Amino acid sequence: MRIVYESDIVIGIGSIIPHPVAGCGGDAKIILPWSLL
Repeated sequence: MRIVYESDIVIGIGSIIPHPVAGCGGDAKIILPWSLL
């Protein structure tokens, strides 16, 4: 976790899937946990 926090660039790898109501899903779960540090 410390390496990610101190890095200049972090690349999240995952999937973005279409969602019938929200438009797309999966992207916030990749970004949000790291932004809470």
